[in-house]
Amino acid sequence: MDRPDRLLRRGPRGRPRRPGPHGRGHGQPGHARRPVRAQRARGDPGRRPDDAQGLRLWLPRRHDAAEEHLGRQRPAGGPPHRPPLRLGRRGAHAGRHRRRRAGGLDRDHVRPGPGRPGRRRARARRAPAAPRPPESGRRLSPARDVTTTTAAPVARRPRVILAVLTVDAVAYSLLQASVTPAVPEIQHSLGATPSAAAWVLTAFLLTAAIATPIAGRLGDMYGKRRVLTGVLALLAAGIVLAAVSRSLGLLIAARALQGVAGGVFPLAFGIVRDELPAARVPSGIGWVSAMLGVGTSAGNVVSGPVVEHLGYRALFWCALGPVLLALIASAILVPESPVRSRVGVAWSSAALLCVGLTGLLLAITQGPQWGWGSARTLGLFAAGAALLAAWTAADLRSRTPLVDMRMMRLPVVWTTNVAGLLLAVGMFGAFIVIPQLAVIPAATGFGLGTGPTGAALLLLPTAVMMLATGVALGRLEARFGLERLLIAGAAISALAYALLAVAHHQVWEVALIAAVAGVGIGLSLSVMPILIVATVAPDQTGVATGMNTLTRWVGGAFGSQVSATVIAASVTADGIPADAGFTQAFAIIAGLLVVATVVSFLVPRTRALA
Repeated sequence: MDRPDRLLRRGPRGRPRRPGPHGRGHGQPGHARRPVRAQRARGDPGRRPDDAQGLRLWLPRRHDAAEEHLGRQRPAGGPPHRPPLRLGRRGAHAGRHRRRRAGGLDRDHVRPGPGRPGRRRARARRAPAAPRPPESGRRLSPARDVTTTTAAPVARRPRVILAVLTVDAVAYSLLQASVTPAVPEIQHSLGATPSAAAWVLTAFLLTAAIATPIAGRLGDMYGKRRVLTGVLALLAAGIVLAAVSRSLGLLIAARALQGVAGGVFPLAFGIVRDELPAARVPSGIGWVSAMLGVGTSAGNVVSGPVVEHLGYRALFWCALGPVLLALIASAILVPESPVRSRVGVAWSSAALLCVGLTGLLLAITQGPQWGWGSARTLGLFAAGAALLAAWTAADLRSRTPLVDMRMMRLPVVWTTNVAGLLLAVGMFGAFIVIPQLAVIPAATGFGLGTGPTGAALLLLPTAVMMLATGVALGRLEARFGLERLLIAGAAISALAYALLAVAHHQVWEVALIAAVAGVGIGLSLSVMPILIVATVAPDQTGVATGMNTLTRWVGGAFGSQVSATVIAASVTADGIPADAGFTQAFAIIAGLLVVATVVSFLVPRTRALA
C-alpha cells in the first residue's frame, strides 16, 4: 500500500498541498493532483473507464475549465490565457507524459471522475460482448469471431415469416421422398442395375448430410436469408438438370445438387429464433421441424399417381413450381439475421466427413450384391470408419470445426442427437417397408395388393398426424415440458412399429398404426430442435441445429438401406419377399426406437426459450 506522503506534492516551501476540489492541478495552490498510478491503486471511485477517443475530446479543454474555475478573463481578440506552471517534483513531466500517451490508450484507461463545468463527456461505444458458446472451451473474440449488427426488432409479421419457412421446408422434403417410388421406373428407363439406381436416393441423402452443417455455418457468417435463398436456387437448378437428364450419371449428379438444400432446416430454425417473439419460438421450431415428415409423406403420396401416369421426369417438373415460389418468397419476405459469426468453414473437415460417409453408405448399398463378408464390403466399412474417426479427431483440434464435436459434451445435445439418429432410422426405414408391403398381391396371404397409388396413400395418415402434432406442440410443451414430450414420442413410435410387426395383413391395420406412429415421430422430431436451440448460444444456432439435421439425414440413409437389405434377403424363388422379412424389418425398427426411448430419459431438464 502506498504511503500517504507519496501521494502529495510539495511546493517550494516544503508545505504539502492538498488535491483541489476537482481532482486536476496545473501548479496552482489547491490544484495539485495525485499520480494516475496511485489513484488506480486506491480504486478511486471518482474515476471511470473511457476509450482513447473520449480522452482526446476531454484533454484539450482542461485549461479552459481551469480558467472558469479561477475566474480568469480571456483577452479580447487574443489567445486564451495560460497560467504559468509552478513545477513541483516530477511536475514538468507529468502533464507531458499524459499528453504523449493520450493517442494510444486502450479501453482499460480511466480518467478522473465527476464532471465539472465546461467538460465534454464522451460515451464509450462498445459492441456487446460475444457470448461464450457452451460447446467450446474458448471465449469468442468480439472483434474477430462475432459481429452484432443493428438488432432487428421482433418481426411484425411472424405468421408471414413462418408461412414462408413452411413452404421452404415442404418444397425440399417433397423431393426427398417423391423419388423413392420412381426408382424402379428410373432403373427400367435408363437401363441401370438395382444397386446403381439406388444411388439416386443415396447421393441425395449424402450431400444433404454434408451440406447441412456447412449451410448452418455459412448462415451464421453471411446471413441466414442470403444462404437460404442460395440453397433454394441450387435446388431449383438441380431439379431442372434432373428433368432433362438422359443418363444415370447425370441424374445422380443432379440429385446430389438437390441435396445441398438440406441446409434449409437449420437456417429456418435460426430465422425462427431471430425473428419470432420468444413465446412463439418453441411452436415455430416445432412446426418447421414437423414439415420434414409432412413433406416426406406427401411426396410419397403424390409420386405414385404421377409416376404411374406421367413418368418419373414429371416429378421434377411438378416440384419446380413450389421451389421457385419458396425462393421468391424467402428473398422478399424473410428479414436478414441480426447476429453474425466470423468463424470460417473447415473445408478439409467437410471432405473427410463426405468421403467417410460415402464409404459406409456404399458398403451398405453394395453389401447384398458383393456379399457382406467380401473383401470389398469389409474394406469399405473399415475405410469409412477410419475416415470418420480422423474427421472427429480433426474437428476436436480445429478452432473452426465443421461440426463442433465439443458441443456433444453437452448432455442435451448428445442425447438429443443420438435419439434423433435412431428415430430417423425408424422413420425412413418404415417409408421403405410399408410401400413394398402394399404392392405385394393379396393372394400371398399377407400382401395388401393396393398398387403404387394405394401404397403411397398408406403413408398419408402418418403425414396428417405429424402435421397435427406440430400445430399442437406449443400447448403441449407448456403443459408437459419438452423432455416428457420427447420420451412420449419415442415410446409411442416404438409401440406402433412393434404392433406392425405382428399386425400388417389388413389395410386398415396398417393405416391406423401408421397414424399412431405419426403422432410419436411428430412429437419427437419437433421437440429436438427446440431443446438444442434453448441450450446453445444464439450465434451457434445454425451449427447446432445443423448437427441435429445431419444426424437425421445419416439415420435416414442407413435406415432405408438397412430395411431394403432385410426385405431383399427374404425374397423367395418366385421373386416376392416373404412375410418373415417384413416382420423382421418392423421388429428391428421397433427395437431401435426402444433404444431411442431409453436415451430420451437421459435428456436433462432444459429451460424455456426466452
